[in-house]
Amino acid sequence: MTNTHKILLGAALLSTVACQSATLGAPADEIPSTAIDEAFGDAGVRRIAHSAYNGFDQSARTVIRDQESWQAAWTTLYIGMTPAPPAPPAVDFSRSTVILVALGTRPTGGFDITVSRVARDAGVLYVEVTSTSPGDRCGTTQALTRPVDIVVVPHTVDEAVFVERKTVHQC
Repeated sequence: MTNTHKILLGAALLSTVACQSATLGAPADEIPSTAIDEAFGDAGVRRIAHSAYNGFDQSARTVIRDQESWQAAWTTLYIGMTPAPPAPPAVDFSRSTVILVALGTRPTGGFDITVSRVARDAGVLYVEVTSTSPGDRCGTTQALTRPVDIVVVPHTVDEAVFVERKTVHQC
């Protein structure tokens, strides 16, 4: 399979993931003060992948609630890479939900994206996403990057609302 075919396959898989597994609300500016934070750690939110080089060439905020969508996202994460990707981490979707955030293609290194906070309030799952870009004086790699962060949270059928934060890293 050529790289072009792999990229097209990845784009198709990502659109499938985004269309079939997300219940997204309108973006919010803040997480309500009444929201209860989900702790990062084994019993709460846990990071299972963080990458700057992958197949997610478009920005994405995705909630994954089933194995098929999880497999498609994992395949996109490793598209075009050799050797073959490892099997995706096991996720019990009766107990867990996967959150994937991607920044899309950036022209250099120094960019990043993370799920920085997860909280619940009144039937809504709030996901705070922090996007970081390099400051004017930062030295960066001169290579295309595609930052992505994937976390697992306790199972939810709640609507997901993404709260965006942008920072600039001053070197």
